[in-house]
Amino acid sequence: MAVCGAVDIGGTKIRLGIVETGGRILAEKKLSTRMGRDGALCNLRELRDGFLELCQTAGARYEELEGIGIVCTGPVNCIDGVIENPYTLPGWEGLRICERLKEETGKDVFLEHDVNGALLGEIETHGLENQRVLMTCFGTGIGVAVCDYDNRLYRAGHKYHPELGHMVIDSTVGAADTSCYCGQRGCFESLWSQTALNERAVRAGYEDFDGLYRAWVAGEVEAKEPMDVLCRYFQRGMWNLLLAFKPDVVILGGGVMENYYFLAADLLRRLAAGREDFLEDFEILPAGQEGSSALIGASVLVFGNQ
Repeated sequence: MAVCGAVDIGGTKIRLGIVETGGRILAEKKLSTRMGRDGALCNLRELRDGFLELCQTAGARYEELEGIGIVCTGPVNCIDGVIENPYTLPGWEGLRICERLKEETGKDVFLEHDVNGALLGEIETHGLENQRVLMTCFGTGIGVAVCDYDNRLYRAGHKYHPELGHMVIDSTVGAADTSCYCGQRGCFESLWSQTALNERAVRAGYEDFDGLYRAWVAGEVEAKEPMDVLCRYFQRGMWNLLLAFKPDVVILGGGVMENYYFLAADLLRRLAAGREDFLEDFEILPAGQEGSSALIGASVLVFGNQ
C-alpha cells in the first residue's frame, strides 16, 4: 500500500497523520496551532518533525511518503497553495504553505479547504463516488461543500471555496444577531453556528443551547418560541442549499451534529416532505468521527494527483 502525510489545520489545533491508500490512518498526533507568522513557520517545522516521528510509529519509511495533503480552515487559495485566512489564523494569511512545507519536507504538497477535505474523506469512506453529495458542517462556523457526479468539487471560480455558510437567512434580525465577520446581517453562520446557538439560548434565559434544547424536549412553554425560531433558521438555510444543488446525499457534520444530528435530520425530512416538485429524494448521513474524515480527505489530494 502507498502512504502519504495528511494535515488538518484548524484555528486551535493541527492534526497530522500517516494515511495509506483506501483511507486507513496508520498513525496520527495533534499540535497546538500557533498564531502570527513566526508561529506559523514554527508549526511547519513541527510538521516536518512530526512526520518523521509518525513514520516510525506507523512502520513506514519517510522516503516512501508520496506527498503531503493539507486541509485548512478557509479562505484558502487551493490552486496557488496560499492560506488567506486572517479571521481564525491571524498571521498565516499570505503564507504560501505548499511551497514552504515542500522546502521543509522535500515532498510535493497539496492544499484544500477543510470542509472540502472532509467531504472528500466521507466520499472515500462511504463509497459515494459519482453521486452529488452536499456536506454541511456546523461548528464554530458553518462550512458547506459539494461534490458533483464527475467527482469534482464545486468552487467559486477556479481557486476558491464558496463561503455558503454566509448566505443571508434573515436580514431582519436584531443587532445582537449580526456579529459576523462577513459584515452581513442574519447570515446562516451568525444564526446556527455553535456560538450563535449558545448566544440565542442565553438571551432566552438558558445557560446554553443544551439547556434550551432539554427544556424544549421536556415541553417547557418558555422554550418553544426560541427553539421554533432556530428550527426555522436551520430549515431556511438547508432549503436554499437543497434547491441550489439537488443532492443525492446530504452529510451533516461538525461539533453541533455530535449531539444534534437526529434533530437536524428530522428537520430535514420534514422540510423535504411533500416537496417532490422542488427536490429529488436524498439520503441523510452523519459525518464520521471528527477529524478522521479531514485526514482521509487530505490523503485523497495526494493519491488523486499521482
